[in-house]
Amino acid sequence: LAVAALNKKGFNNKNFKNLHPKGSLGKQLKTTEDLMITKKGIPFINENSNMKNALNIISKKKLGVLVAIDKKKLTTGIITDGQIRRSSQKNNDLKKLLVKDIMTKNPISVEKETLASKSLSIMSDKKITSLCVHKNKNRKKTIGLLHIHNILGADIH
Repeated sequence: LAVAALNKKGFNNKNFKNLHPKGSLGKQLKTTEDLMITKKGIPFINENSNMKNALNIISKKKLGVLVAIDKKKLTTGIITDGQIRRSSQKNNDLKKLLVKDIMTKNPISVEKETLASKSLSIMSDKKITSLCVHKNKNRKKTIGLLHIHNILGADIH
């Protein structure tokens, strides 16, 4: 009878999550959008920027990652502090390189409605600490950044 009443009212998982966000089921229903870093906090950098600029931004934002974009503001790649360290060992003058020279092209991106637990699973499988977040099927337009610390801080397993 209770289930029939819930169905009649259109009560769904999202409603439950909103009413009980701290409960174990509420945590399991958290989406990537609930935990992602939004526009102002995303460390964007133009793919044609030099690495001196990249080093300044990655140090200031303290996320260990930069999202590379083109002049149309579309995501073209991602660059991590690990990539920068490895490149500095291979190249005598890292500051002469451009972001696009060492970035990973076509970074892994998840849709904003993806469950946070699924995003954590992707990070674990790929051995990465950050995911770009997009809306609908527009993978090239990053609207958020999900860092593993956001997930772990929300006690998602």
